[in-house]
Amino acid sequence: MDVDLRGITNETVRAICDLKVADEQCEFVAPNALSIAEAHFVPRHWMRAIYADDEPAGFVLTREDSAEGTYYPWRFMVDERYQRRGVGRRAMELVLERWRGLGAAEATLSVVPANPGAITFYESLGFRLTENNMVAKSSCGWSSSRTAPKGHLPTCCVVTLAFRARPSSVGGTCQCANQAVVAAPALRCDDSAELGRASD
Repeated sequence: MDVDLRGITNETVRAICDLKVADEQCEFVAPNALSIAEAHFVPRHWMRAIYADDEPAGFVLTREDSAEGTYYPWRFMVDERYQRRGVGRRAMELVLERWRGLGAAEATLSVVPANPGAITFYESLGFRLTENNMVAKSSCGWSSSRTAPKGHLPTCCVVTLAFRARPSSVGGTCQCANQAVVAAPALRCDDSAELGRASD
């Protein structure tokens, strides 16, 4: 299946807004219409529609700030009809290739421990847990974070992917222009039993 990332236009925005994840995944990602609206109020955002064989299949929204060295997938979704077909993996590989081309040293994202499929997906791309955060959600979005107390399930885990500008033979990495993902310590989240049961 041919996967590419395309700009969203007046002619395609409704089709992108109509994409949806499975019902059980709705709590993990905002609707695309909301994400597109919010993005217009955030400086240095970058968003694209994910296409599979010329059909709308998903959406990605990132925050990119080269001055701060910040490369962050803010929203990422694949329509339920295209999941488990390699579309999401290829789309994220394209995003990572873009960041390598921009000279990114690392990328960071957050995942919800109750979403083991996403955790396994990002781990397979080379991301590793770097922080456990307890994140408070308000009507304005993610408003505050603190270290999760021992024995409590964190609502958000921060995972980081580092890049190295030289070839690597590490298995399972995505290479582009002699740049490769650095293998980091294994994913773990001591306060979450869910992570131990992650499966793809």
